[in-house]
Amino acid sequence: MGKHFKKGVNSGARKLSVIQEVRGSGLFIGVELKSNRITSKAKEGAFIRGVLVGQTGLKTT
Repeated sequence: MGKHFKKGVNSGARKLSVIQEVRGSGLFIGVELKSNRITSKAKEGAFIRGVLVGQTGLKTT
């Protein structure tokens, strides 16, 4: 299940220029976006759709 999930995330990431990197294993996947502004908008959009995400790292706001 995790490999299938990561494959789908990577497939979507190739279509979006805002994604810097996809990493992780199993169902624990990290998606690094290219800017904090994009990250904040993505977090808000996910929340509106009922998906809870966390923002971590050196550049969090």
